[in-house]
Amino acid sequence: MGKEILFTEQQIEQLKEKGLIIESNSNAKEILKHFSSFDVIEVYEKLFMKDGRFKENITIEKIFQFYHYDRSIQNILFKYTVYIERVFKNKMASVISENLGVRKEEYLNIKNYILRNDSEEIIRNVIEEINELSGDENPYILFKKVTFSKMTSLYDFLSEEIKEKIIPFNFFQTEKMEAKELFRNSLILIRKFRNEIAHSMNFVNYKSKRYVVFRYLKKVLNEHGYLKLTNKNDYSKYGRGSNDIFSMILVIILLLDNEFLRIEMLKELAFFIKNEDRERFNDFAKITNLPENFLERINRVIDKKQKNN
Repeated sequence: MGKEILFTEQQIEQLKEKGLIIESNSNAKEILKHFSSFDVIEVYEKLFMKDGRFKENITIEKIFQFYHYDRSIQNILFKYTVYIERVFKNKMASVISENLGVRKEEYLNIKNYILRNDSEEIIRNVIEEINELSGDENPYILFKKVTFSKMTSLYDFLSEEIKEKIIPFNFFQTEKMEAKELFRNSLILIRKFRNEIAHSMNFVNYKSKRYVVFRYLKKVLNEHGYLKLTNKNDYSKYGRGSNDIFSMILVIILLLDNEFLRIEMLKELAFFIKNEDRERFNDFAKITNLPENFLERINRVIDKKQKNN
């Protein structure tokens, strides 16, 4: 305990030396239970620091308030990624049952999957792990126990024909490759961002190594009535919508595959942004590269959807 107290006091002194205003050491110690000085400097540096020092009038309480704001938006997004995981697993169960069978010996038969020399071991390990799960072998029940990552891997090795049946949006035959790439990369992007929410404080700065093609994503969103969440300058001028938080929000909208849930998520985001300090959202948009007029975009989509119902 003594070393823990000493370490916390060292963090407080480090933050003070860099210009952070800390009027109460006891309050600072309570705040530093939630994150370390290293997190503050690394994660929020772009927003609160310049040339290695905190900007004028920045207090540890202000940073903690922003941290809480940041986490609140993350919690909204996280909730809807859980819906997506369930939708994906149910669709996998439905299509696999119909095409491969409902018994393990049928749908986990290695002969039903496309083997590639460089990654054959991956699918064999996935099949083995699923096979070892106990309980009802019905895919609708068993797949609930399989991790999102393992289910994505199982999808990867299905035949191209079966993969196309799992994609939750319509596409022309001439777009098959684009559609499969968008769906696959969207699943990975959501999973990666969700891991950041669950295990890291660096969500606001995170960029996925796997990206979606913004042009095609916009086209599909337009077919569902969500084009107004975007504009022509998002990617070309601001570089947003491919592997960032903005793209995460857009692919959640795409993959929820349910109008009620789509609108509910947008309503939750709009309510939170509207009822919290607008300056705080501007700060959040600045650090994440979200559109500053994102609330207005959301409201336009909600209004149009409600008029059409």
